[in-house]
Amino acid sequence: MNVRRTIDRIERSGAGTPPVTVRELRAVDELRAASDLLAAIWERDPKARQVSVSLLRALSMTDNYVAGAYAGERMVGASAGFRIGDRNGLHSHITGVDRRAQARNIGFTLKTHQRDWAAARGLDVITWTFDPLVRRNAHFGLVKLGARATTFLRNVYGPMDDALNNGDESDRLVLEWSVRPEPTPDPGQHPLRASPAPVPLISVSASGQPEAAGWSGTTASVLLPDDIETMRVHQPALARAWRTAVRSVLEPALPGGATIVAFDREHGYILHRPALLPRHDPAADAGGGGA
Repeated sequence: MNVRRTIDRIERSGAGTPPVTVRELRAVDELRAASDLLAAIWERDPKARQVSVSLLRALSMTDNYVAGAYAGERMVGASAGFRIGDRNGLHSHITGVDRRAQARNIGFTLKTHQRDWAAARGLDVITWTFDPLVRRNAHFGLVKLGARATTFLRNVYGPMDDALNNGDESDRLVLEWSVRPEPTPDPGQHPLRASPAPVPLISVSASGQPEAAGWSGTTASVLLPDDIETMRVHQPALARAWRTAVRSVLEPALPGGATIVAFDREHGYILHRPALLPRHDPAADAGGGGA
């Protein structure tokens, strides 16, 4: 038996470790620990931090959101965001969880703390962005949290040079999450049960290349690769092809009246748009009139 793998599995499961707690961060040493953790998660050079200590300090001093998740005395997650005045909301800029502590619901615990923090200040909505190609983030935001995707942003931050993104462009979906929890939808109303089978807008060719297709119905699906982060490292050309394919269908869909109504592990994103209205025929108005 591989002892190191066994230890890693125990650490990830949380067996024998204290419960996770979340608290706001204010002291410089706490903020430095959060900055160090986020740099490690994104595998950045220590001199090129993902979020600087001074920025975290400025956010915490001005009643913005900066928090850390702890297992005992060890910080295992961190999150930071800033208020958006015109929306009476909070924009969650970054949230990260130590890989050794994943699968312990730490991301969900951080988000719940974030929502409680926002509610205590009378805020209405929390927004954040995520890479639409990362399946676990899509499932977490759309399914587990029940957030709503509102906007597709093309290459919003420019190419990302950290180890997770490996120079890929930074397309993002914007999520909105109500601070006041909404009723859980009736499982019987899941779009895959209530509608015809979705039309796949992306298929995979015999050579493994993603191929985008047109959309003529009301319900469609957008397939995602199984693991885009590994693909970026080992098959960067294929990763770029997936970026282009997903962008080509999602970017026009949302402003075109479609909404992402679900995320399904088999189909990917499930999109719905209202049935197109019949085209108006002016000639019909001119003929057939009776006295």
